[in-house]
Amino acid sequence: MYGKRRKQEKFDSESFCGEKVLANRKEVGTMKRVPFLQKEDDYITLMVDGAPFLGLGGEFHNSGGSDLTYLKENVWPKMRKLKGNCYLTPVYWECMEPVKGEYDFSLVDGVIQQAREEGVHLMLLWFGLWKNGLSSYAPAWVKKNED
Repeated sequence: MYGKRRKQEKFDSESFCGEKVLANRKEVGTMKRVPFLQKEDDYITLMVDGAPFLGLGGEFHNSGGSDLTYLKENVWPKMRKLKGNCYLTPVYWECMEPVKGEYDFSLVDGVIQQAREEGVHLMLLWFGLWKNGLSSYAPAWVKKNED
């Protein structure tokens, strides 16, 4: 697998979506605060690091972010040519929870680290049960339905 597995202790949606996650991470990179939407009159603006953000980027192929070596050697060189500032990448349930209740975030951590090295932002696309009408990205233990 990608790294050391760890058991989920308790899911806290406020921590997951808020600044507590950033405070608890060992390395936050250059992000000063969590991006947010700011409404002023009839306009809504995405704010990143306290300034309006216009995302210029692209999307990784469905499996483009599933191998850190492939990503570094094949995907990032192509993305550099686009000169974008943000990219959409899938996050795969089958890689994050290969065994029920045991979580491995090393792939996601690695993709985030590589994006920081490239100086770009990431938008994470959750590949859970279904993608394009198929359940290809669900872990084997879900597909086997052994419960």
